[in-house]
This record gives sequence, C-alpha cells and structure tokens, in this order.
Amino acid sequence: MARAAASGLRPLCAAEVPVSVVEVCARGGGRLGSRTGVIMEPGEDHPEKSFKILGIDIGRIPCAPESFLYGALGGVAIGLGHFLVTSRARRSYYVAIGGFSLTTTGFWFYCRYNHAKRRFERRMIQEGIKNMLLYEGTQYDATKRAATNEEKRV
Repeated sequence: MARAAASGLRPLCAAEVPVSVVEVCARGGGRLGSRTGVIMEPGEDHPEKSFKILGIDIGRIPCAPESFLYGALGGVAIGLGHFLVTSRARRSYYVAIGGFSLTTTGFWFYCRYNHAKRRFERRMIQEGIKNMLLYEGTQYDATKRAATNEEKRV
C-alpha cells in the first residue's frame, strides 16, 4: 500500500470513484474487469455478453458462435483467394458468401456431432457410476463377481 502511495497510484475504492463501485468494494468483493473495465461480482468470470439474431441469443446455443466465426473466416479467405486468382469482384463476393455458408454449415454439423457424442458418453459414464454405487457390496457387484471368477480359476 505504501508503495502504491509512493508511486502516485490510488486504490480502486477511492473517494472519487462512483457510489456503485464503492458499494461493491465495501462488501469485500468485486474487481475491475481486465478487458472491459466493468465491475464484476466475486466468482464471475466475465460480464454477460449476448449476440442476438432475430431475437435468438446465439451465445447460448452450443457450437453456434464458433460456427459463425469459422464461417466468416472461411468466407473471407475463400472470397479473397478467388479474387486474387480471377480479379472478378462481384463473382468473388458470391464465392465468399457461398464459402461462408458451406464453412458455417460444415463446422456446425461437425461440432454438433461431437457435442452429441460427448453428451452420450457422459450419460453412459454417469449411469455406470450410479449403478456401481447402487450394486456395490451386493451379489450383482461386478468387481465382486470378477474376484470370485478369479478364485475359481486358481
């Protein structure tokens, strides 16, 4: 603290700071967001960001933000590459729109397939753990059956 005063830096909860920031600091929580400059509650990683298309929040749909990002990058790359090869601006624009559509759709299906596969595997593991806890110590316990089968072999 003495070092901060010597260098001329003031703490975040100084008297000049607006009342809302002082209240957050007085509660003992809150910190200044590194990129946004927004005061965040303790335990909050980033402020709520939303991107809406036709009233639908795209950020909450799995794979949607990444699909649009990769689609935009793919469309720009394909359109620019076509323009550099052919020097036809209007046709390159159409190729870029087609590249955006194809890249977005392709990545969407790839990501959704992997998302469904991970969700299925997670569900199977959760059910296996539940069954293991349910049957542990009973005659249906798989580990107990495996041990008794080994004893019979020996």
